[in-house]
Parts: sequence; C-alpha cells; structure tokens
Amino acid sequence: MRAMTGLAERLPHVAAFPEALGTGLLLHTDVALDDGLSNCIDMFISTYEAALSRFKDDSTVGRMRTATHGGTFDFPDWALGLFGLYDQLFASTNGTIDPCVGEDLIRLGYDESYSFTPAPDAAEHAGAIHGRAIWSADVERHGTTLVTRGPVALDFGACGKGYLVDLLAGMLGDGAGHPQPIQYVIDAGGDLLVHTDEPITIALEDPADPANAVGAVEISQGAFC
Repeated sequence: MRAMTGLAERLPHVAAFPEALGTGLLLHTDVALDDGLSNCIDMFISTYEAALSRFKDDSTVGRMRTATHGGTFDFPDWALGLFGLYDQLFASTNGTIDPCVGEDLIRLGYDESYSFTPAPDAAEHAGAIHGRAIWSADVERHGTTLVTRGPVALDFGACGKGYLVDLLAGMLGDGAGHPQPIQYVIDAGGDLLVHTDEPITIALEDPADPANAVGAVEISQGAFC
C-alpha cells in the first residue's frame, strides 16, 4: 500500500472506474473531466478488456483460447504497439517473456475464478519445453491480426496494464479541451502514471504500522510501480 501526500488538495477531482482490469482504476486530476471525456475513457477501458482480457470468455483473447482449430483474430489498431513490444521482448529474452504464458498461468491456478489451485498435471505441461504454444511459432502476426492453428491462451499482463494507462494518458492530451494542460495521477491498482507541475511524494507504508513510511520517492513526470 502506498500513500501520496497532498494528493487530494492538489488533484481534487477523482474519476473512478472500479471494474477496470480487475483491480480498479482511479484518475486524479486538477480540473474536473467533462462527462464526454469521462464516458470516452470508460468506453475505451471496456473496449480494451473486450480485446485483451484473459478473464473474459467472450473477449478476443478468450475466443482464441477456446478455438479448437485456431482461426484469424482481428484486434483494434491501437494493439499494434503492444504486439510490437512483445515481439521485441520475446526476441531480446530468448522467449522468456512470452504472451503465450497464459496457458501456464491457468494450469498454475491463476484462472478466471482465481482458484490459485494448480492443476494436478501442471508440472508436466507448464512451459514451452513441455509443448506449450510459443509466440514466435504458434501465433502468426499480420499487423493487428493474429492467426493460430489451434487454441492459444494469451496473457498480456506483463505490459498490458501499463499500455492501457499510456493510452488513457494520450486521451487526456495536452489539455483535453482545457486552456491549460491537465495535471493527473492515474492509479491502476497501485501502479501509477504521474503528470504534475510539482512533484508528489509517494510513500511505501510499513505493513505493521500504516503511519510509518519505510521509503518515499518524489515524482512529477513518469511511471511508478
């Protein structure tokens, strides 16, 4: 848990999206967002999850997981940067970072119901070494279209939350209709994107004493996780 000193005074307007990403998302701003922008953000979050959420059976990723014979799956244009990033991460880590890890996570109990109970055969099947699909061989990419030959369980959790937050920041723009640029903190389940004129202080709380900070950092521009 973390505390952000003076946030309520400096960024008094809060837009809450409690269902976003399973953890909820808070947007703290120095000026109130108009209803149109707030609705656009809410709709975009829903669109994002409808494409990429591993926890929704009817998402594009969910349909890929249950496609017995694979298929052709089209994603929105904004997914291009995310897929390109995973191409680079897969290549630079020799496959250690692989969005096809979703199958392993499900076997290990990080499933739709958050059972956290590993399947009895998890150890025998987890990992590409045991035949799990891999990004470079089992997913054919043409821009934002992914083609598979069998079921593939993708998980974009390594970068997906941060990518969404960056896209939301882009929607705020350089003022988003206001005379002055909006100052904001986007809080996605404790992962933060900060854009303020003056630094804010983020403190890591001592779990044994919430009044005590075991560490603190000041930041005005950038991400903090």
